[in-house]
This record gives sequence, C-alpha cells and structure tokens, in this order.
Amino acid sequence: ALALAALLLAAATLRAAPQGNDPEATVRAALGLDALRRDGDIQVSADRMGADQKSGRATLDGHVVILFSDITLTCDHATYDQRTGDIHAEGNVRIRSSAGGAWDGDAIDFNRITGQGLMGAGLLRLGEFTVKAPNGATRDEDGILHADQASLTTCANPEADWHWSVTGTGRYKDGEFVELRDATARFLGIPILWFPYY
Repeated sequence: ALALAALLLAAATLRAAPQGNDPEATVRAALGLDALRRDGDIQVSADRMGADQKSGRATLDGHVVILFSDITLTCDHATYDQRTGDIHAEGNVRIRSSAGGAWDGDAIDFNRITGQGLMGAGLLRLGEFTVKAPNGATRDEDGILHADQASLTTCANPEADWHWSVTGTGRYKDGEFVELRDATARFLGIPILWFPYY
C-alpha cells in the first residue's frame, strides 16, 4: 500500500510539473505563481529561484523582476512569501508605478497586499518632485509614506547639483500629495527660510 501511494504521488507530481528541465517553471508551479500570473496578480522572474513549498516562501537571486498591480520592482535579491504577501528586496532596488512614481534605494520590505512597508534610504520621484529620505520611510495601509528629514526638490539635476530643496518631516502619496513640516528651504545648499508647513 505504501509503494502504491508513493507511485501515485510521483505520477501526480510529474503531471503537475512543467514539461522540460526549466527550474523556474518548476518553482512557479510549486508556489502556484502561474495561476496568480494568469489572474494578473503577480509575476516573478530571476536568474535563480528557490522555493519552500511548506512555508510558501520563494528566494529570488539575480536580475529579479516582480510585477504586480501597476508596480514593477527590480533588484538583485528578493524573498517573497506567497501566503502573507511580504516581499523583501535588496541590492539596486528600483520600483516604478504606472502613475509615474519611482523609488531607487538599497533595500525595501513591504506587503504587496496591504501596501504597508519600510523603505531604506533612497530617492522617490513623484511627478515633478524628487524626495530624498536618507533615514528611510514607512508606508502605512493608506499608501502614505512617512519620512524623517525628507528633502524635496523639482531640480532634475543629480542630488549633488540641486539648486534648491526643502527639508523637513515629510508625508507623501504617489500621484496625490507631498507635504513637509518644520521645513527649511535651501538654495545651493545654504539654508535661507524656515516654514512650519510646506
């Protein structure tokens, strides 16, 4: 009976596994990512992928691309928990949204279902604004990002060549608003004006 059960399990596994020797397809099938992709929920690709079927956790290494909703995330290394929606990405992290928002940084942790998360230091682009958050930022369940000592500018130059900027405690939401409290305006790096609210 045990041998028959093992044979049936092996046959079921072979039927469920993708054809050929494609390790990425095998991981996708193991995590159910192909079904999610068909529903437009999430797409994942990387040079190397591994999965723990019991925990539902995938490890992605090299040229990682994660697509979901209107978001494209690229990085060097990521982990994705299929059950909780938690994503940890690190190394040359870039996030782009179809609304025009963009973030570049070293690392990010967030939940793709709730939108909550923690961003490491990086640059966020919201329309014509660029926001630098050297201490990182947190994103709440409403999609609002909160950052200490955020710097805001409309200069298209690299950060070292910003003509003007305003620095303060920031709140911002992609495509909706940017605000700073206890803000200091700088021209060519020199503080020139203080605002309680900007």
